[in-house]
Amino acid sequence: MEYLDSMEWRYATKKFDRLKKVDNEVLQRIVEAGKLSATSLGFQPLKILNIESPFLRDSIKSASFNQTQVTDASHLLILCVDADFSKENVARYIKRVADTREQSPEKLSGFESMINGWIGGLPDDEERINWAAKQAYITIGTMMTACALEKVDSCPMEGFVPQQVAEILDLEKLNLFPVLMLPVGYRHADDLNQHLPKVRKTMNEFLINF
Repeated sequence: MEYLDSMEWRYATKKFDRLKKVDNEVLQRIVEAGKLSATSLGFQPLKILNIESPFLRDSIKSASFNQTQVTDASHLLILCVDADFSKENVARYIKRVADTREQSPEKLSGFESMINGWIGGLPDDEERINWAAKQAYITIGTMMTACALEKVDSCPMEGFVPQQVAEILDLEKLNLFPVLMLPVGYRHADDLNQHLPKVRKTMNEFLINF
């Protein structure tokens, strides 16, 4: 019930209190939840950026249709696709699996071949980026749930121009492409959305039992 209460409490915060800051330890737990999130093949084809610079946040706000959450929230996190789909990157992942689980990389050769086959089987880089972006959506859901459990407000954002944000942060040299933003902080008392009842389907409309 505590979990459901937290999910009922959360909403897409539109106005943050600029004076209230999320403790670093709390922020680290939220990011850790994202790191622990499920992703296809466990490959984690994404990275999270924590934008601390006020200058950069102002610039990103301009690329986000001037939405105030970008600058007013305590922290601005950006979820990016890591567009390195090379066999070398897959090999690094296999080594991480082997080291973590104290296994021989040779015993994971079948798994490695399967991953390379899956990634290589996607028709082009656009499809590979779309596949990776889906993992970012799973991850942001995990992080938003962590925020709710921490009683930290958040607002998932697709409303920005990815190419402009990429240029502002010079992400091409890092082989990253931004797909989602997650401002986190604490709701402002004047944000009227916090008082609106949550609108969702009834369970009978939402769940079909076969």
